[in-house]
Amino acid sequence: MCSVTYVIRQQLIAKLNTHMKRLTVYLTSQDATIVIKKQKILTMINTVIETINEITTNYESLHDQLNQITEMSSVASLISEQFADPSISTFNFSQRSSGSSLGSSNDTSQLSFSNITSTTRNHFKILFDKIMIDNNYSLDDMCNMMSVEIHSLGMGKIGKETIKNFYYNNGDFRGSTLNKIGAWIDSKNNFNLANNTE
Repeated sequence: MCSVTYVIRQQLIAKLNTHMKRLTVYLTSQDATIVIKKQKILTMINTVIETINEITTNYESLHDQLNQITEMSSVASLISEQFADPSISTFNFSQRSSGSSLGSSNDTSQLSFSNITSTTRNHFKILFDKIMIDNNYSLDDMCNMMSVEIHSLGMGKIGKETIKNFYYNNGDFRGSTLNKIGAWIDSKNNFNLANNTE
């Protein structure tokens, strides 16, 4: 009977050892899985931090550009001056834009005719994108809002598609369209200047 007990005991010890080995292998693999998951989480956190830093840098850059726009003389007044006065001939305009500065006597920048549109578009896109992002508007919502605001400025109607085409630089634009967009830029710049002085 003693030998039977000994055999049973040895069998139980062997089974226990087998289970212990399996458990050890399982726990070791679980530890490795946990380490891998921790590394993935840390990588994700680092990616999020890098993205936040990039967004912060982009925001600061856009903020600086917006401040420069509000400090610059009005683009719309340049456009209005060129397109509103029919007595300015093409010759005079091209002579002025290539030979002398536009605007006040303190203005040292020189603009050519083609730069007026691109300058307006650049200022427009910076301001447009900032408002769209700050208010979480879609492009269509922003174009609709801008159309209503231009109409409320007394500048007449401008279609959402015209604004969208100007945003994407699709097509040539008449002076009246540039005047409307310039007036909208002015209204936003004047609003920002009024808020900054308070």
